Amino acid sequence: MPQQTTTTLDETKKVSFTLNCSKPGYTFTVYKVAELKTTENPYKTGYDSLIPSISDEILSGKTSNVLSALDGLSSIPSTASTVGTFTTSATSVKKTFSSLAQGLYYIKATNFPAGVRSVTNSVVSLPYYNNGWVYSINDIDLATKVNDGDVVTGKTITNSTKDNTNFTDVSLGDTVNFEIKSSTAGSSEMKLKSYTVYDEMSAGLTLDKDSVKVALLNAQGGKVADLTSTDYALNVTSEVDGKATTFN
Repeated sequence: MPQQTTTTLDETKKVSFTLNCSKPGYTFTVYKVAELKTTENPYKTGYDSLIPSISDEILSGKTSNVLSALDGLSSIPSTASTVGTFTTSATSVKKTFSSLAQGLYYIKATNFPAGVRSVTNSVVSLPYYNNGWVYSINDIDLATKVNDGDVVTGKTITNSTKDNTNFTDVSLGDTVNFEIKSSTAGSSEMKLKSYTVYDEMSAGLTLDKDSVKVALLNAQGGKVADLTSTDYALNVTSEVDGKATTFN
């Protein structure tokens, strides 16, 4: 679809934009959060906020301020209108929202796969001036706004003399201390309901359930907080003499 432009602002003209996302399993919801306000300047638009609590940010005209304010809302109030949704799959990678009233639109990721660390939401204002008034955006690539890096889990022995890679230096009755570190998906914006780490101990070892400790670490490996038994559950799924012990 060719980009639509005019040399003077036509306030009656409808606007449109096309969302693209090659990553399956996402749902993006589009909200109208502000209406176009007539201005005397033929090269500038203004907006009337549909969300009173962020009127100042919308009036500022700065996209970064508007996006930060919208992302900070616990929910989108009913004063804003829901335009529609875009759910991605292997066969659904593009959707056009057309015949829209001129204004400011918020594109928010409202559903996503469990492994996602973060998604940057978007704000679209139409029309905008660029050597003429532009009423359509043909390609907003949402896949580039997704951070879905793999979760990494590592396990080491912390009291071995063999570079903490094996326990061939221990004898019957010795204690073997393990440390499991796992990165997580999710973020403060993309909250997880639960997170599970699975492990299997070698045959011949007995799990001391009372010795298990769980802590939160920052990205640099520094401890943020110790968790208590009310924060997590230890589930032993297999524990048979002479066989590997599995737990999560």
